[in-house]
Formats: sequence, structure tokens, C-alpha cells
Amino acid sequence: MSQPPELDTEWIHYLEAVKGLAGLPNLVDERRRSAKADEEAAIARATTARELALKRCDDWQTYGKRTLANSEARLVAAHILVPDASAAPTISYDAPEPLIEGLELLDKKLAAEVAGLNEARRAGRARAMERAAEAARKAALRRELLRIGGLILLIVLGALLLRVIF
Repeated sequence: MSQPPELDTEWIHYLEAVKGLAGLPNLVDERRRSAKADEEAAIARATTARELALKRCDDWQTYGKRTLANSEARLVAAHILVPDASAAPTISYDAPEPLIEGLELLDKKLAAEVAGLNEARRAGRARAMERAAEAARKAALRRELLRIGGLILLIVLGALLLRVIF
């Protein structure tokens, strides 16, 4: 009588194995669904990260353009940079007379500034030459004073030496 329970146990193990095999396609399908959900979540995260990175790039590009425009405006205001005429033309191109007048005015201003610059250079050279001449005079005076001082010292030493000897 002890054998029938063993057969029942084996039969139960067999049934469990068959049920496990029968559930295998469901496990494969479940695994595929889970993998697909994980892939979709990963794709969504990557897409979100890419969109955020692109937005940051756009923000930095806008910030860079704004900074460049501000820097150019400051350089133009400081008369270091000539403004880009193609960015904002100030004279209409319908009639050439205003353009010619504007060019003549700019030519006069440029000539005056160049003349002023040349005059400033000449004045600077003259001041430098005056300073060099003054320095040369002072150096000559120092040398002369040193010579005179040396002669006086020799005379004093000679007088002292003559007193000691005689």
C-alpha cells in the first residue's frame, strides 16, 4: 500500500512539470512584453534627455549670440570696431547723393583724425626727444660734478698729506 502514494507523488511531479512546460510560452510572451516595456521606457528617457540637451544647446547658442552682439556693440561704442554696414544700412540706396555726401563726410572725419593722430605722434616724438636731451644734460652735469668733487677730494687729501709730511 505504500507504492500508490509514491506513484501519486511522481504523477504530481509529472503534472507540475507539464503545467510548467505549458506555461513556458506565456513566460516567453511575458518576458517579451517586459523587455518591450523596458525598451520603450529607455527610448522615452533617451528621447527626453536628447530634447533637454538640444534645448540647452539652443539656450547656450542664444546666450552666445546675445553676448556677441553686446560685445560688438560695446566695441563699436568704444570706437574700436567699425560697425557692420550690411547688418543695418543707414543710408537708402535709392539715390546716390546721400551716399556720396556721407562718404565725403566720413572721408573728412577720417582725414581730420589721421591728421590729429600724426600731430599727436609728432608731439610725442618731440616730448621724447626733450626728455632724452634733459636726461643727457643731467648725466653730463652729474659727470661734471663727480669730476669737480674728485678734484676737491684730491686737493684736500694732498693738503692733508703735505701737512703730515711737513
